Amino acid sequence: MILSGPWKLQHFEVGEKPPLELAAPGLDDRFWVETHVPSDVHSTLLARGLIDSPYYGHNDAKCRWIERKEWWYRTTFELEALPGETERIELVFEGLDTYASVFVS
Repeated sequence: MILSGPWKLQHFEVGEKPPLELAAPGLDDRFWVETHVPSDVHSTLLARGLIDSPYYGHNDAKCRWIERKEWWYRTTFELEALPGETERIELVFEGLDTYASVFVS
């Protein structure tokens, strides 16, 4: 199963929301930014016109706020079949940043 999209992205102040609240299946994420994976926060914000290119002039200084936020990606999926008692499901993430937590519910 490929989980390449659609995904949603949103930022919060560090510690503003409890992780299990943000990972809850019923969370209202209508106002989150649509994105895809693999990707990164800067690329998504740039593609949506929410920031100026951080690689031009002094725009990197205007984008420093991004580093001070906690960023969350969300998606939903359904298993095609439940694993048997002796089977397991392995999630492979290619490109997670230095610190990441993954919640599946």
